[in-house]
Amino acid sequence: MNKPGFRITIAAILIFSCISISTVSGKSPVESMFVTTQWLEEHLADPSLLLLHVGRKEGYDKEHIPGARIFSLLEVVVNSPNGLFHERPPIAKLDSVLKSAGVSDTSRIVVYYAESRGISLATRLLLTLDYAGLGDSTSMLQGGFPRWKAENRKLTAELPEALTGNYTPRPNADVFVDGKWINDNIRNPNIVIIDARPEEVYTGIERDSHSKRRGHIAGAFNIPFFELMTEDSPSQLKDAAELAEIFSDNGAKPGSVLVIYCGTGIWASPVYFAAKYLGYDVRFYDGSFQEWTGDKTLPVIEPVKIRPYQ
Repeated sequence: MNKPGFRITIAAILIFSCISISTVSGKSPVESMFVTTQWLEEHLADPSLLLLHVGRKEGYDKEHIPGARIFSLLEVVVNSPNGLFHERPPIAKLDSVLKSAGVSDTSRIVVYYAESRGISLATRLLLTLDYAGLGDSTSMLQGGFPRWKAENRKLTAELPEALTGNYTPRPNADVFVDGKWINDNIRNPNIVIIDARPEEVYTGIERDSHSKRRGHIAGAFNIPFFELMTEDSPSQLKDAAELAEIFSDNGAKPGSVLVIYCGTGIWASPVYFAAKYLGYDVRFYDGSFQEWTGDKTLPVIEPVKIRPYQ
């Protein structure tokens, strides 16, 4: 084999791959949104590191990454007075919760999921931290706790000392949109609406238990959140090239503003995180389909035919 020519060929492939990924969103993947297990192990003693364990308390009490603090998603989602589930809390409540968790303006926050199926809970927390103005200083651990354990890295049952942070609220108004915003922009060719629910629910063949109608928002594409995950264990988001192809196949293009929703605002969060990672300008519809279907004037694409037994 001609080695110089081989090196040139490999270089060309790598350059082409980078171009293919970056031109989908117009930007390169935001690598800082992830940290590796190796990076985390090397930085466990950093005074600015705030490590948040998203999972069950009984599992956390048994073992967790040294220094990690357990965080319940119930702290940052509320059920609204008008009957909507999993809404963002008022900024005053969010301020209190984050300070109690030890969040400060100088924190370098790393979030990890305790179980592979909990990735949507971790990404919902990451979304909330983005809204709180902490997105640039927050990352997710690649592979989460399952990968950390599989690599036989340090574990402990010891609880960290209580810590109160000095976080300054600075909500990012660009993270969330409401139903009116979507309806006003529903015919805008630069706005791409993405439904993160399973295909059967998106089409309306199966009912969304929290919504008053079947189907999906008119014009919405469908990227079920679990299609963004690897099938191997530990489960994690697919690589950038695979993610870029999925979004491109579902209407996303350079300059697009993506709006992500699901049933109640949990399943959509991995799709939001993946879109942001790819460099898209992305928004989150917190009310999601449960809110949209509460207004009969808002357009819904309903199933053509429902099987009798459903």
